[in-house]
Amino acid sequence: MATERITEVSALQDPGRVRVWWAVGSCVVWFWLYLADLHLSPTRPIYALAAPVLILITLPFFRRVSRKAVLFAAILMAAFAYQKLIVTTDSTRPAFALIMCVYFFSLAPLRTERGFQALAAGLGVFFAVSFVLFLLTLYVDQARALRSALYAFVEDASIAEFGIDQTRSLSFSQGGLTGLLFVFGYQVAAGVVLLLGLALLSHGLARWAWILAFVAAVGALVLVGERSALAACGLGLLLLLWSTRRWGYTTLVTLSILTALWLFMLNRERVEEVRHYNVFSRVMTSSDTADRLGLQLWAVQKVLQYPMGLELAGADYWDLLARERPQFWAAPHNGYITRTLRCGWLIGVLTVMVLVRLVRMARATLRAQHGGTLLNVERIALAALTAVMANALFHNESFITFNHETMAMLFLYVTCFEVRETAEAEERAAPESAAEEDGFNAEDGLE
Repeated sequence: MATERITEVSALQDPGRVRVWWAVGSCVVWFWLYLADLHLSPTRPIYALAAPVLILITLPFFRRVSRKAVLFAAILMAAFAYQKLIVTTDSTRPAFALIMCVYFFSLAPLRTERGFQALAAGLGVFFAVSFVLFLLTLYVDQARALRSALYAFVEDASIAEFGIDQTRSLSFSQGGLTGLLFVFGYQVAAGVVLLLGLALLSHGLARWAWILAFVAAVGALVLVGERSALAACGLGLLLLLWSTRRWGYTTLVTLSILTALWLFMLNRERVEEVRHYNVFSRVMTSSDTADRLGLQLWAVQKVLQYPMGLELAGADYWDLLARERPQFWAAPHNGYITRTLRCGWLIGVLTVMVLVRLVRMARATLRAQHGGTLLNVERIALAALTAVMANALFHNESFITFNHETMAMLFLYVTCFEVRETAEAEERAAPESAAEEDGFNAEDGLE
């Protein structure tokens, strides 16, 4: 029995290069389709159609489910089920995506140091491609045409619903691998931090490749015009550089970013010629930040007033807003408050449960001293998750609404944390087991 246990652990730790790349490649393909959210039609996402094939070819690698992934998925599944009961028009796809996240992060070859590093790199490549596509859509007509073809259903639906004219519709054709520009801000928040983390983790030519990808990410951050992404990236980068103890890189990156911002400010007119809707134009002109904060405070008051949520109370958000805050016609712009207001306190409680567990895990991650590459990947994932969750403070998507970028970073971090803690626990237990075995053998010899 002991021999079987040792063999199982050894296989989990070193499943072989081919098996790792097979499992990681399948997982990366699914996450690329999931994050890009490409559809054959509005009701047929490609990631859902590809999932059965990817499960079939990776099923031999499945061993046992990730305990922490199951725990977080259970909380989120409860949130999904409750919201679905209240808002019957909600899609069922978030539940399917949760199951897929648990499945892929339970594959034995993936739950290794090599597997996590390869998966992080695969996600980094996705963000790099998305940012390069965004930059190309600013200059190249063919790039805009390609993206319009990829997300034609999003453009058609938006123009039909809001009556967007041709000039305004340009903002839909300018973007990366995501349907809506505000969702692209979540990619920027996670991707900027992840790409810098991969640059710190790599060596040689790979480091220079990730640095170039990081430069493209910063360009996307400046030109996309999402102020929340700017603040979120700042928070995530500070956490990344502080947690990895790379003080030299911290100083270098900080000075580089400040220099870049100074150069952008000196050439603000040229930046606006490239894309008028950019971070500087939004920060320097009249801001609606105070209005958004006021709207969030008002939404919190409504949450307290409607413990079962607006849906069960039969109240309409837009009617309330028209009567009480007609000067700012918008959703609450907070991914955690918005859904709680709509569906009630139970969603708020489940949100807090996830946040409390993540804070406890983050403290353990930051205190960890040993773990090698796996710990570095874990810290990179934590910083990227922090950034994308901070971005939700001024937008209406979050993990409680199953935002794709948040889900990817959440399960990457949670599973990294679990595997590292399990490995450390086994390492601590190994000397005790060896001592007990030596003592038992000694007694046998005396007898």
